[in-house]
Amino acid sequence: MFVKKVKIRSNGLHALYLVESYRDQSGTPQHRVLKKLGILEELEKTDSNILEKLQAEARQQSSQGEGRQSIEIDFSKLQEKSIVSYGHVFLEATYRQLHIPEFISSYRKQSKSIYDLDRILQLLVFSRVLSPSSKRKAYRDKSEFFGDFGSIKLEEVYKSLDDLASMKDELTLHLHKRIQETRGRDCSLVFYDVTNYYFESETLEGLRQKGVSKENRET
Repeated sequence: MFVKKVKIRSNGLHALYLVESYRDQSGTPQHRVLKKLGILEELEKTDSNILEKLQAEARQQSSQGEGRQSIEIDFSKLQEKSIVSYGHVFLEATYRQLHIPEFISSYRKQSKSIYDLDRILQLLVFSRVLSPSSKRKAYRDKSEFFGDFGSIKLEEVYKSLDDLASMKDELTLHLHKRIQETRGRDCSLVFYDVTNYYFESETLEGLRQKGVSKENRET
């Protein structure tokens, strides 16, 4: 959020508004007015530093609301008496906040991919989170999502997997950087788990020795 100062043509004074930035369903940055704060010149009569204070308050409110996400649903696309799932709109908000569509758009220009990788990836991700299944079933059930997935073809889903695999490492790094920027992820100290393994043998040597078992095995 930030304070926007707008000059009033009729009298030359300046109106102050509390404004919020957001992205619409297509990912385009937009602004909306949350509240009119008053006329700057009139407010300055009682506090000469009012503009700086209002700007500081806006920055504080913005930092406190970083975890919030604004979600818009266009019910005009909903068919009468149809049953669809709305759970993915929350996932889509995070998906767009991470700027994945922009990353994929840049990748498609470089790779000249002919597939709609953004919508295909959304379908696969949303399906995997909400109802884990095969890619074929995710495609078959795509009509259950409240979104425009109807134009995707099953063969396009399969053929796009090579593109999605080739961008995996770069996309992972992109997501890491976005999470650092938006959530302040600190990777100065990282813990990770490894796959547990064990040997069943009467010989104890090298790695085949008694040790700590996560499965509480005796040997």
